[in-house]
Amino acid sequence: MERGLHIFEAMRGKYEIEPSAEHYACIVDLLGRSGSVDRAYEFIKRMPILVRGALLGSCKMIGNTKLGKIVIKKLFQLDPNDSSNHVMFSNMLASTGR
Repeated sequence: MERGLHIFEAMRGKYEIEPSAEHYACIVDLLGRSGSVDRAYEFIKRMPILVRGALLGSCKMIGNTKLGKIVIKKLFQLDPNDSSNHVMFSNMLASTGR
């Protein structure tokens, strides 16, 4: 995980490459899969591109419905008609028996 974060930071600092949405999504996924969803949430709050869907997927994977509810609320505000957000949230709740 730390190596991935180091490479991401080097994109900007060392190589002067502006990360794309896919890069941000990869970091959120990296943090989420390592169980650091709170750290991933802090990361997306500071970033210029919103990739909250990747964090919601990580919340589902590790069963963190508390953070998942915070993320989905923002996703619903950004695009209430995106049915994939509704499905992912429903699947997250179902995976925890709710």
